[in-house]
Amino acid sequence: MKPVNIGIIGPGWASYKLYGAFILRRPELNLHSVYSRSLARAENFATEFSSKGPVRAFDDLGAMLADEELDAVAVVNPDGVHAKFSILAAKAGKSVFVEKPMGITSSECEEMIATCSAAKVKLAVGYRLRFHGGHQAIVNALHAGTFGRLRHVRMHMELAEFGNGGWRNREDLGRWWALSKFGTHMIDMALWAVDRPVAEIKGFNGIIRQEEGRKDRDSSLSWAYDDGPSVQIFTTNVWGDSSSTLEFHTDTHIIEMINTIGFDCGGSIRIDGEELDYELAWEFGEQFADFACAIREDREPMVTGAIGLENVRLLEMCDEKAITAQIPTVAPAR
Repeated sequence: MKPVNIGIIGPGWASYKLYGAFILRRPELNLHSVYSRSLARAENFATEFSSKGPVRAFDDLGAMLADEELDAVAVVNPDGVHAKFSILAAKAGKSVFVEKPMGITSSECEEMIATCSAAKVKLAVGYRLRFHGGHQAIVNALHAGTFGRLRHVRMHMELAEFGNGGWRNREDLGRWWALSKFGTHMIDMALWAVDRPVAEIKGFNGIIRQEEGRKDRDSSLSWAYDDGPSVQIFTTNVWGDSSSTLEFHTDTHIIEMINTIGFDCGGSIRIDGEELDYELAWEFGEQFADFACAIREDREPMVTGAIGLENVRLLEMCDEKAITAQIPTVAPAR
């Protein structure tokens, strides 16, 4: 079967280190083209990832989207322009894979969903943790009731990021920092496991700590549901050893996931202290394979625009209801 021709919008770090290589590994996909405001940058990327054939380079987005051989795009540039490029691509008849979070307001996310629906193209959002083999095994078992009733979810992520957060700390390119980097992934994991809409949240508390000239350097969030589980999340971008812990507490079991949300797609999962054997899956490639299959089979992708919208609604809740604490600027960990 003919592979899906995909173009990358935004050949930055993620495209170089993750998406370019993973797209090349998938037989369902062909890396067809790349767009950057800098033609030289687009050409460099095209040359770097041409092992399966020539990749077309563009500095004119309209020309790239007018290419009739292009089936879909991956929008992997900063959060603040996700909606703009996704909507342009959908109006040109291209299916859209957009990085997380899918937008910076719920209203622009709703417009993205409506535009893709009207154009009859697919919209997928990059919550790759749903493609981790161990995560899938645990969440599927939770939904089936295998572990009893879910009572509490706790997640903790530390990542010492040098510098001031890059584009995530620019007002025109992003709305959140720690919450955008990994916090949104953790929110997605919680929403996936609990399987209840954000509208059913009855209690929400949060503390977002900021340094002068920066956005959320670390965030502590908690919420609960009537007759349902409670959730606690902590994420930071300024200290720690890039470690993560995810816990699900049920009536009868404690499930621990250690370092399963990093870039190596592995980590340890224990159920009541016993190690779980699970099938490794390369999340970055698997999410694109699902996107390609959704286009071929004319079905919804596993992570839809509606899922991305729920996440942004909760991120907005953080801005509206969390307490913001201003703290002195500290030097980044080294």
